[in-house]
Amino acid sequence: GIPANSTFTYKFKLKQSGTYWYHSHTGFQEQTGMRGAIVVEAKGRERHPIAEDHVILLSDWTHRDPHNLLKLLKQRAG
Repeated sequence: GIPANSTFTYKFKLKQSGTYWYHSHTGFQEQTGMRGAIVVEAKGRERHPIAEDHVILLSDWTHRDPHNLLKLLKQRAG
């Protein structure tokens, strides 16, 4: 993890343009909304030029505490 009030720069080679998503794997952060979109623009001219992009990220949501929700999901039926 990256400590609070600090930064980290990830460096990696991009092989393909497109719209991707990121999410956390730490302490139920994904369940509490730590996720988003990453748009990788193509080098040079776009294959299908458009006036503007809109990224929509859909997800299910609950107001339950993720720790309690996990306990409920691990219980046997009945």
